[in-house]
Amino acid sequence: MSGREASVSGSVLGAVRVKKGRQAIVPLREEKGRKCLVCDINPAMREAWEKELERRPRLAALCSVVAGGITDLRVDAVVSPANSFGFMRGGVDGVYTRVFGEGVESGLQAIIRTLPAEELPVGEALIVPTGHSGIPWLISAPTMRRPSVLHDGDPVRRSARAAMRAGLEQAFASIAFPGMGTGTGRLPFDAAAKAMFDGMEEALFSPR
Repeated sequence: MSGREASVSGSVLGAVRVKKGRQAIVPLREEKGRKCLVCDINPAMREAWEKELERRPRLAALCSVVAGGITDLRVDAVVSPANSFGFMRGGVDGVYTRVFGEGVESGLQAIIRTLPAEELPVGEALIVPTGHSGIPWLISAPTMRRPSVLHDGDPVRRSARAAMRAGLEQAFASIAFPGMGTGTGRLPFDAAAKAMFDGMEEALFSPR
């Protein structure tokens, strides 16, 4: 059973893991209707994204800033930027758990426990089904090993890169990212925006 064929039945039954290293990257193309959304209820985060996108016309052609709650969108996948052990109780991950049900968190943790060292490193991603008709997939891409303050944007860059690569590999038509590293990580909004878009551009435009 592939990750795209997996389903939720109390717990997640399957997943796709995207590792660091060489990837076969297919850029998102507008003519194929694919899109990236960055969504946050905080106007300061949205303003930082908008300012950063002004300096990145190539990415701006593919990425839109959206106001409101991320789970109100209808997209193929949303990104969970939490931690390496799959705890989904705070911030946007707490919202995901409330909307998708606790089975997504427990299933994600069960899969992570099968990985080397029983954790999902920063810079890697897992895709799990949500059982939600409007948002069928969740991409778990940790920004931190455990809940902690981030001292620079590099973990966010690696997380965004891994999440985007995961979505590209699965040919998702639409992926929604929340603000990453600005809650528990306390990263300034401008630093978070830069790091997120650096990672997305690496995945989209710099195949390795």
